Amino acid sequence: MDPVDEFARLKAEIRQLQDRADALRDGFLKPGARLQSNRFEITVKRPK
Repeated sequence: MDPVDEFARLKAEIRQLQDRADALRDGFLKPGARLQSNRFEITVKRPK
């Protein structure tokens, strides 16, 4: 794969992953949101 094409593909994938992470984070900020699984626990802080 051409490095320019690879770079563009990776940047697009990163944007998609960041959008998904942002959507999940918004859900975690809602009251009563589940913040723990069998393997992980998250802490979400609001920016000051």
